[in-house]
Amino acid sequence: MRAQLAGCLISCAVALAAIGAAFPSRGESGDSDKTQRERLSAERRQVERDFAEQERECAQRFLVTACVDTAKTQRRDALKRLSTREAALDDAERTRRAAARQQRIDAKQARQARDREERASAPLIPFEPASAAIRTPTRTATPAPASTRPLDPAQRRADEQRSRTQYENRQSQVKARQEAAAQRAASRKPPAAPLPPVESASAP
Repeated sequence: MRAQLAGCLISCAVALAAIGAAFPSRGESGDSDKTQRERLSAERRQVERDFAEQERECAQRFLVTACVDTAKTQRRDALKRLSTREAALDDAERTRRAAARQQRIDAKQARQARDREERASAPLIPFEPASAAIRTPTRTATPAPASTRPLDPAQRRADEQRSRTQYENRQSQVKARQEAAAQRAASRKPPAAPLPPVESASAP
C-alpha cells in the first residue's frame, strides 16, 4: 500500500514538473517573445554541451554503454521540455495575432456602424419644388412660316409666272450648252481619207 502511495506521489510530482515546464514563469511572461526564444536557444546549446561532456566522462568509465544511455535520456528529456516551452510560445503568438486581427475587424465594423448612424441621423434637406414659371414656361406665339401663309390670287399668279420663266431659262441654257458641245465636237472631227485611184486594166 505504501509502495503504491509512493508511486502515485512520484507520478504526480513528475506531472506537475511537466506542467510547470510547459508554461513560462511569471518572469518569462513579462519578457518579449524574442528574449524568451533567445533564452531557449541558449538552454538548448547548454544541453548539447552537457551531453558532449557526459559522453567524454562515460568514455572513461567501465560501463560505457549504460552511462551513454543515461546521458542520452537526460538530453532527450531536457530537449523535450525546451520544445514544450517553445510550442507554448508559438501558441501564445498565434493567439495574440488572432486577437489583433479580431480587434482590427471589430474596429472596422464599429467605424462602419458609426458612419451609418451618422448618415441616418443627418438632417434631410427639404425638397423645394420649382416654380410654375420654371415647370411650365410661357409659350409665345411664333409666326407661321412664310410657306404656310395663305397667298392672294395675284401673288400666286406672279409666283407661278416667275417659276415658269426660270424653268424656260434653264431649258434654254441647257439647249445652248448642248449645241455648243456638238459644234466643238464637229470642228475636232478629222477629214475623211481620199479614196485610192482606180488603175485601168492592161490589154491582153
